Amino acid sequence: MRFFISMLHLFLKVFQDIVWENEYDRTTRKKAKQYFFQLSKSQVLSMLYQSVLLWFRKEIGDKNEMFDMFNESLENIYENLADFTSNYAINLQKEFAFDFLQHLLAGHSKTNFFFLLNHAFILVLEKLERKSKKNELLPREEAMLDYIYRFLKTKNEKKRMSIMNKMGEYKMISPYTYSEVDLYIMFGSNLQYNAFGIILRIPLFRLDLIFPLMFLQGYLRDDSEL
Repeated sequence: MRFFISMLHLFLKVFQDIVWENEYDRTTRKKAKQYFFQLSKSQVLSMLYQSVLLWFRKEIGDKNEMFDMFNESLENIYENLADFTSNYAINLQKEFAFDFLQHLLAGHSKTNFFFLLNHAFILVLEKLERKSKKNELLPREEAMLDYIYRFLKTKNEKKRMSIMNKMGEYKMISPYTYSEVDLYIMFGSNLQYNAFGIILRIPLFRLDLIFPLMFLQGYLRDDSEL
């Protein structure tokens, strides 16, 4: 049993190390760690992430639907797919992403799932900041960036909840469905796309280390449920 518990800790470390290395350079990593510390302490975000977790557990069963969502994520994240060398590489990443998400949605992987969403939050912020510097923000993006800054500025959880509620009061027409949605829902969609993107960008050469650890962690879960 100690061996498999050690595998749990190793899996957690390997996954987290890959994300830190793959998503940030030396310049952005320091700032990202400051944001991550703030986000990981927020009870309001934990409640949001819990609702996202429940939604994923309900929706992720259909592989074809998830692949469609991965494709949308790739289109939103990349201007082109030059990061992938072939359709085979793209399909391999999507297969891995599907299996990996199922693994993260298991009860014992909740910490890793929240870790993933914290990084998705940071990437949403970084993208908005880049667009802001170029004066390319749409009105809804300006509002989202403002609410994110206000959320990070305060440590008061009641104020953070109020900020999230105000995001829910900000109504707009979705550019995807052309129906009315609120900024809170739009923010959740951005988290989803960026969470998918993080997994889809895991370098193929690192998968040979992650897959065995996924298996061992899954083995421990199955064994503990007997």
